[in-house]
Amino acid sequence: LGRSNIEHIAEWTYNFGSHRFIRYLTFVNGKLKKIEEGPKGTDREILSGSYLARCGLPVEEGDRRIEVILKCGDPYSIEYLWEEQFSDVSSAVRTRRFPEFTRKGRGYEKEFIKKSERVYKQYRKLINIEEWSYNFGPTRFMYFIRFENGRVTKIEDGDYGF
Repeated sequence: LGRSNIEHIAEWTYNFGSHRFIRYLTFVNGKLKKIEEGPKGTDREILSGSYLARCGLPVEEGDRRIEVILKCGDPYSIEYLWEEQFSDVSSAVRTRRFPEFTRKGRGYEKEFIKKSERVYKQYRKLINIEEWSYNFGPTRFMYFIRFENGRVTKIEDGDYGF
């Protein structure tokens, strides 16, 4: 696989406050590919502070970081990782035309011959992984959330917190 088959995906989140909608900008290989509108934003001082660590609303697969912070508050810890993922090998038939010359009397006649070949491609993606943990104290279970490229992909409960 050559370097041209690597995709780097990044998502930026803009919270403009409680009177405007959150914006999500998705970049692929450093180029802006998509702008999405999210829910209403929130004032910045609400986003910080351990008093919000509650997960009063259920976290769901597909939620973004900002949505998890709005539901659960700041995480106790965050671990950052990169993971390589490979797409399935895809194949396609590529047909090309090649000229072929045959002698006809004193000249040549040109005709085109079709030749087909099967082309195989596989793409490699670098996935940005974040693993967030929430510690709600000794009377509640810990909560673990895995993000891939800024979206929740896995939610697990742990043992009692500390």
